[in-house]
Amino acid sequence: MIPSCFFVLPALPLTANGKLDRPALEHSKGVDLAGGAPYAAPRTELERQLEEFWKTALRKDQVGIDDNFFDLGGHSLLAIVICSQVTRRLNVELPVRWLFDHPTIERLARQMQSHQCLSQDTGPIAKAGRQTPLPISFGQQRMWLLQQTLPDLAAYNEPRAFHLHGRVDAARIRRALHTIVERHEVLRTALVQQGENLVQQVAAAEDVPLPWQEVDLQAVPPGEQQAALEERLLAEARRPLDLAQVPVWRVVWIK
Repeated sequence: MIPSCFFVLPALPLTANGKLDRPALEHSKGVDLAGGAPYAAPRTELERQLEEFWKTALRKDQVGIDDNFFDLGGHSLLAIVICSQVTRRLNVELPVRWLFDHPTIERLARQMQSHQCLSQDTGPIAKAGRQTPLPISFGQQRMWLLQQTLPDLAAYNEPRAFHLHGRVDAARIRRALHTIVERHEVLRTALVQQGENLVQQVAAAEDVPLPWQEVDLQAVPPGEQQAALEERLLAEARRPLDLAQVPVWRVVWIK
């Protein structure tokens, strides 16, 4: 990357300990690196808008339409920032490659004007209805295929055990889990086959029972409780889940 400014200082600013004072360097006055072209003001509304984006991204007070973006200190990350601003503010999809191929405001504006077909509707994305099945993601498809082919259906189970001390209000925990299920659809989603297609079906929160099971080990002799607990936890961890049936998770409350 090319520095955007050069500084001529009589000496580097130092802290009281003799180390480089970086905050002081940030406030030093420097001379902007010339872009190699005399300043030319924007002539059209598009050039003026691009100039504003460039000044903000490059932290420049002035950018001419013939100044090279990369000569001013621009790089790939700032190019992405500018393209994102153009898409969001101007409703135009701007490929990052264009900024590399047309690194001045004048050339970029000309390229954009000749490709008006790139205009797009960037309004809010409407939420899809849940009354009909939805397409599955690649990750869901991969997990479903693994469950169909692996001999151990519990191979991808992710068991978690929490040891709670003191007085615990089980009813509050149940209510908290209900809230989580209502908020996160993935906890209410089943992967089912519909003809030759695999789709995901999202059930309504009120239609999904909380997968809560209580186990009481207090009747087990004290000397055997730890072994009984570990045996039950292992059994639950090895019990497979059916991706075609919701919910695809469960809670075992052991006391």
